[in-house]
Amino acid sequence: MIYRIGQLLYEDLQKQADLIQQVMTFHVGCLSESIASTERLKACFLNRDYECWADDLRQHGFSDYQEFMRLESLRDLLANETFVAHPCTVPHERFLTLHQEFYDILQRFHSNIHLVLNLSDYLTQLPNRKLFEMMMDKRRLNGVLAMADIDRFKRINDGFGHPAGDDVLSFLGQTFRKAVRKGDVVARYGGEEFLFYLPDITLDDAEIVFEKLRHEVAVSSPLTAFPITCSFGLAEVQNNSFEQTIAGVDKALYVAKKGGRNRVAVLSSL
Repeated sequence: MIYRIGQLLYEDLQKQADLIQQVMTFHVGCLSESIASTERLKACFLNRDYECWADDLRQHGFSDYQEFMRLESLRDLLANETFVAHPCTVPHERFLTLHQEFYDILQRFHSNIHLVLNLSDYLTQLPNRKLFEMMMDKRRLNGVLAMADIDRFKRINDGFGHPAGDDVLSFLGQTFRKAVRKGDVVARYGGEEFLFYLPDITLDDAEIVFEKLRHEVAVSSPLTAFPITCSFGLAEVQNNSFEQTIAGVDKALYVAKKGGRNRVAVLSSL
């Protein structure tokens, strides 16, 4: 779940956090009423808060996500079936059991949305290093990892001040986020470094992607008095562990820096 939620844009995460909080508040009240009337219980699944939240998730591609599909299935069942009957009966107990499952899934969404929001970098509005590593954890990785490093970033901070450095980081966060495909992940890995995961892509195709991105950064600098460029290191991740691939990415990035900066270096070509 963290992987999927972590791909939402920062502004969408904030909206999701507000919406799911409203949904959870309503359902906590309903669930605490163990002998609530049929009408009161059904209200939990026909309220506007849930519809707004669910519609927002659908718009962001969660319609085929297993836990969301189960949530929708439970919602339809509990809102439309007539098996609630009277308290202390088997139908009523079954209803409460399904209601609890519905609530538990909601709670997982609530917890993970807030976790992802709290582990997002406020400046670049990207996942931070910890969140990126959580998103990669226990996944079967198949694609390309890439690291970007801002060239001569210290000179920007020293010569123009930290606010200018913050502007550059914010600019790059927006540029990188717009450049990646749906399903790709980009994070601020630390300081002036950014890390990308592009699933299901070859090194050759990834090199083309990052050459275009390198050029876009170089011609779109937010500082007129200082050119902004980035160096990129790429490595394939398939059978290697995440840690092994990061080491390869570091090696490729070092070559890009040593070769004059504003370059893309690929591990297999070293």
